[in-house]
Amino acid sequence: MSIVSSGKGCVFSLIDEPDLADLARRAHRAFPDIPVLGVDMVRDIESDRLYVIEVNAGGYTWHVASKVGRRIQQDFAFDIEARFNIRQRVARILAEQARRHAR
Repeated sequence: MSIVSSGKGCVFSLIDEPDLADLARRAHRAFPDIPVLGVDMVRDIESDRLYVIEVNAGGYTWHVASKVGRRIQQDFAFDIEARFNIRQRVARILAEQARRHAR
């Protein structure tokens, strides 16, 4: 049995839960020199508390346009780019990082 989110039988959907985005932003602050991170979180269903279980700083988190990401978006009928304006946001973040490190 697969426990990864992309395992057989898993379902993907876009949700709007501000507490998830807030925790991801707070986790990102722990890595100020890494512009793009993948933050894995779980929610305790009894307490409703969120936990960061992993921060992927080495890449392989760009599923906006990756082969796997495009397949997931197609199979589950959503568009990450259209929903979150990811490319423009990441371009801004990368430009800010480049300016900061150029000083």
